[in-house]
Amino acid sequence: MRVSWSQAHKIIKDLTNIRIEDPMNKNRKLIIPVLLNGPTGVGKTTLVGNIREELILSGKYYNVIYMNLAYTLPENIGGIPTIIDAKEYSDVIEKIVQNIPNELKEIKRKTLSKVMDITPPSYILDAIKVPTIFFFDEYNRSKDYQRNAVMPLILERRIGIYYELHEDTIVFLAINLGEGYQTEDIDEAVLARCAILNIEADENDIEYFVKKYPIFNAVDGRNEILKIIREKQQFVELTPPYSKRNLEMALRIFQYCMSKGYDKAYTNLLLSTVIPFDLARFFEIKIDRELLDKIVKGKWRNLNLTDNEKIGIIAYLTHYHCNNIQEFINIMEFILEVTNKLNMRELAIGSIKALMDIGGNRELIMKNIGEIIKHPIANALQEIMSKLKEEISIKV
Repeated sequence: MRVSWSQAHKIIKDLTNIRIEDPMNKNRKLIIPVLLNGPTGVGKTTLVGNIREELILSGKYYNVIYMNLAYTLPENIGGIPTIIDAKEYSDVIEKIVQNIPNELKEIKRKTLSKVMDITPPSYILDAIKVPTIFFFDEYNRSKDYQRNAVMPLILERRIGIYYELHEDTIVFLAINLGEGYQTEDIDEAVLARCAILNIEADENDIEYFVKKYPIFNAVDGRNEILKIIREKQQFVELTPPYSKRNLEMALRIFQYCMSKGYDKAYTNLLLSTVIPFDLARFFEIKIDRELLDKIVKGKWRNLNLTDNEKIGIIAYLTHYHCNNIQEFINIMEFILEVTNKLNMRELAIGSIKALMDIGGNRELIMKNIGEIIKHPIANALQEIMSKLKEEISIKV
């Protein structure tokens, strides 16, 4: 799906607030990489620069590393292979083995004690400590060996075994598609992990030119100029692949859109960056607001609802921002009653975690933890309550 420069700007700002699990470390949450596709001169580089400025103005410092990938040597991206004595990385090794069965941990530690790893470029060492924007320009003009060097950085935000980049790292790839460009095919593994923005020139982007070149405001045919540029520029649209990984990213984005109260049109636009539009249009939840109010107020026990309706309501409630602790307790009671009846314990745990985090109710819970622990529902929530107690360092 195509977007204008201004739409792309808003979408990227939202994407920087959405996190997905690192497949190598479930405790690490990463920002979805962004692939910018558009004709030469559409404003991809300017877009990244503007995003960085806005992040800095919002109080988040970001370093920027720009690379024209077509002209960059692999060792200047992925570093140089080196034999490393891993004792100095004992903390990193413990992270690697933490999810391995106990009987295998010592074997894994010995395997990692002396390994062939990478000595990264100095900018990678900086990017471990400081949030960094990586902008890889001309991505599809580069050769396989150049793209292979940068692949771990794009997919996992790491170089080698031990060098994990800062969690807030943002990765941008810029490409041009079409017969007029000398380009290489893009690996589907990259497409399945990126949000894809097909950016085209748009007459609605006139504000950018007027702001930068005020004299453009005096040109009578300025709208027509931009319209002709859009029509004449060569543009091949790129579509996200059909994959379960893309669906997982879409569901995370959908959760975010619901928590923000975005309308269906913009939600579909954001979803279509990670899944094809013919799938994005199916993402819609219709809910009776009067019914929702009854559940939040605890007046739901006599309602005649089907099991599917109840599950749909739970999906919506996971994003509800409670006004007081009683609303939170009422919602938890509804979730537990429905999931116990349907024998869906994992849905209960996942929904209540989402209610705390995505719904933005964690602070409310922490302020009223004593009241929740005294409530009968705490017995059914032992796993979640133990994690809450651990986080706020209290003993019950």
